[in-house]
Amino acid sequence: MKSERTVLIIDDEAAIAHGLSLRLGAAGYRTIVCGDGIAGIMAIFEHLPDAVLLDARLPTMTGIEILHRLRAHAETREIPVIVLSGAEDARKSALDAGAHVGFFTMQMAALVGSTGVVYAFEPFDGNARLLERSAAENRFADRIVFQRAAVGASSGTATLTFPPESLNSGGAYLLRDGTPPLVGHLTKSVPLVALDDLLIRRPVRLIKMDVEGAEPLVVRGASRLLVEDRPLVLSELHPTQLDRVSGMSVDDFLGQLRALGYRAHCLDAGGVGGLLEHAPHDVLTSVVLVHPSSA
Repeated sequence: MKSERTVLIIDDEAAIAHGLSLRLGAAGYRTIVCGDGIAGIMAIFEHLPDAVLLDARLPTMTGIEILHRLRAHAETREIPVIVLSGAEDARKSALDAGAHVGFFTMQMAALVGSTGVVYAFEPFDGNARLLERSAAENRFADRIVFQRAAVGASSGTATLTFPPESLNSGGAYLLRDGTPPLVGHLTKSVPLVALDDLLIRRPVRLIKMDVEGAEPLVVRGASRLLVEDRPLVLSELHPTQLDRVSGMSVDDFLGQLRALGYRAHCLDAGGVGGLLEHAPHDVLTSVVLVHPSSA
């Protein structure tokens, strides 16, 4: 007897399949993912899932062919099948706030494909130059919209602070009003944007943010986008920086996200873990934020 309901996802777009799996997992479903039609049909007969999410356009065997085969067999003809046409995801959008030198930006550009777009934001000049070079060398300049700007709660300007020399060029952070920079650190005024103020192709499917403690500010400036689009969000929880930049604890930040309907799950080398209600207050943690109603 099954202890939980199982949904089989058959989609050759890894980003879409992964996003669906995370959202369904957050809603309490067990998921199985297959990347092509033949593997999908074999998995259906092996696992007899409670439901199937099926991409209409697949390599090796189309979604329609799979559907016909399921309806031809008594043991599978009653399985609910939702066929995804791919039309709404044909022009995918993703956001990279705190893009650094563009490592994740390039991965996201590869995932959205030639018809998608990645909006990337990085205020530190040295990192920005390397990101622009990487976009050109990877031939992704046509699908990456890049701004040399920080991301925050409102649009305008902000003060970026950073050490004069450091091997960690991603350690620059926004200086909170009324607080001094660390001893020896430099400061620079940089453009600041709120995501809700920008003309961005919607819906947005994925947001990655690594902004050295300004994550609550990014969320505040993107609250409308988060509520309307319910994208998957990858983030880090840096207790020291959250307090220094945003004046918030990790639990305060998780509470801010819960108010928008999001739940946090641990993210490590083994993949996505369980629900995270309280994060450690002395350890940097990577999380994936999921809105269950988008499943």
